[in-house]
Amino acid sequence: MQSFDITYIKGRIDIDDLLLIVQNVPTRKKTLVNLLHLQIAKTYNVWFLTGEENLKEKYRDCYDKILTYEELRHRFS
Repeated sequence: MQSFDITYIKGRIDIDDLLLIVQNVPTRKKTLVNLLHLQIAKTYNVWFLTGEENLKEKYRDCYDKILTYEELRHRFS
């Protein structure tokens, strides 16, 4: 990643894919909102930025373009 651009996109969720994820990876209810955002990132093939380090580790097999705020600061410092 060399730069980033912030753009508005219409969220589309693949419910079947989301269901497959939560069936295969133990997921708390409060994590579901982040998973919806992860689905949108996956649909548009864009980076998903999160403050939850464990989310990146836990869902790495579902989508590999997950970046934490700490990693973002490190890349641009």
